[in-house]
Amino acid sequence: MKKYILFILFLSISSALLQAKEPVKNGKGYSCPLACPPLLNGGFGELRANHFHAGLDYKTESVENKPVMSVADGYVSRVSISPSGYGKLLFIAHPHTGETSVYAHLNGFAPKIDSLVRNYQYKNQTFSCDIRFSADSIRVKQGEFVALSGNTGGSAGPHLHFELRDTETEDFINPAVYKMGIMDNVSPKFFTLKIYPQRNEGILNGSQTTKKIPLTTNAQGISRFTSPTELTAWGKIGLGIKAYDYANGTANTLGINTISLEVDGKEIFRYRNDRFKTADNRYINSFIDYDEYKRSGEFIMKSFVDKGNLAGFFENVANQGILNICEERVYPVRYIISDAYGNKSMFSFNIKGRKTAIAPSAEKCGIRMPFDVDNRFETEQVRVEIPKNTLYNDICFEYATEKSEKFYSDYYQIHVDNVPLHQFFNIAIKLNDKTIRDTSKLYALRSDAKNRTQPYVGKVENGFYTFKARDFGKFVIKTDTVAPKITPLSFSNFAAAPFISLKITDNITGVASYNGYIDGKWVLFEYDLKTSTIKYLLRKEEIGRNKNHKFRLVVRDLVGNETAFEKTFWW
Repeated sequence: MKKYILFILFLSISSALLQAKEPVKNGKGYSCPLACPPLLNGGFGELRANHFHAGLDYKTESVENKPVMSVADGYVSRVSISPSGYGKLLFIAHPHTGETSVYAHLNGFAPKIDSLVRNYQYKNQTFSCDIRFSADSIRVKQGEFVALSGNTGGSAGPHLHFELRDTETEDFINPAVYKMGIMDNVSPKFFTLKIYPQRNEGILNGSQTTKKIPLTTNAQGISRFTSPTELTAWGKIGLGIKAYDYANGTANTLGINTISLEVDGKEIFRYRNDRFKTADNRYINSFIDYDEYKRSGEFIMKSFVDKGNLAGFFENVANQGILNICEERVYPVRYIISDAYGNKSMFSFNIKGRKTAIAPSAEKCGIRMPFDVDNRFETEQVRVEIPKNTLYNDICFEYATEKSEKFYSDYYQIHVDNVPLHQFFNIAIKLNDKTIRDTSKLYALRSDAKNRTQPYVGKVENGFYTFKARDFGKFVIKTDTVAPKITPLSFSNFAAAPFISLKITDNITGVASYNGYIDGKWVLFEYDLKTSTIKYLLRKEEIGRNKNHKFRLVVRDLVGNETAFEKTFWW
């Protein structure tokens, strides 16, 4: 209810009052999107699960409904609404710069935007939507109120997520290069060095196993080993670091903009993330040590490039960034990391070349799958098709089966889940001889080494259940015959809180759709996936007042199981 009261409050604020103070502009003419002090929760290029953070997260003083202003003259080009991800999302195109500003996790839009969005939602009977507008539909001025900050979608707390995108290519651009009101003279910090002897080709301190070494960074931005460390090596060695950036006025960790690795005074690897393409986002799983992330949750940024990593982040890369220790001498190594504001930190150390025999691995590769070709694995029970450039490196494919009498297929271990994939691959699993009353209720369940599960819905074809997955793991075919659950949360005391809210859940395949009706007419329930709640604000102009109303809600899951809830209420 609070957000609606504040929304009405902002309707009464005149445009002159909102723009009374001249916006502070940067080199490209953009102003800050918020009136409150510009402090960051998150930065551009931060490492997240399966993606790079594509913008700046502005703090909103731990509250919702802060007025959000357009950073420049332009027009509303798009509105997208989803119960997850970005939540309520606003795009404003700026033809004079060739860029589009993006505002996410919003609670609501300015009236002239909101009215068009609501009309679309009611016309199409949907909460989730993606609406495109022409250049002459909704014009806005710099500093004009366009939205309210919030916590919608996948947001973990109140803030404003702000992005800049190239209008033509839709590339993500680091807003920090334009400052955007942020003050930052704090240098990044190193935390860990990790060393990777290359399989059958390198050795470190007499071993072919990887090694993690903690680091300490002083106030001048100079780092060193936390304790005395001697490194000897021979052959091919890869390096990686754990590091974070910081900014004034906040303890939040931010992303690193540039990483430079030098050996013998020459740069052999450079990572720079000032902008990136949507298609490059998932390359984060190749840039980081994915196995380390899966095991410990730590983000180690590799300073060598996998053969299948085609992202545009890398410059001056020699031999994929791999060190070749082939002389018995000292190899001076230096890292330089920096943020978008030019703050830098350095870490220098030595690796001593010591000639050592490298024993080849006894492990044999039965099924080799190159990263740069289409790969196929097939038995009588399962088919696996992995498209070209889905893998980041060649793999020795692993496969195992486990008998199941309980479900509609055996278990199939399709490689190992600590190997990342860039895109979906195809799986077909043979159904067993158990009688299946309704094949539409079938689904595939994937589990990983930590027993975390994920459902996939596909179809039956010639005795096989076929579907697409984006991660390796253990798969089995099951049925979902359990309908979603509906739990009323607010259905009384409308004088204090004039809205209806319910919780909708489905713990197997998940909620696919929901529709609410009052007196036989569809009404707009807003959906927040992270809390599994839907909410409708009672409106006199939509349902009338001072009478009994009949409410009906229908929720369906991904395989078609359906639940209905009905109730009569007075309002």
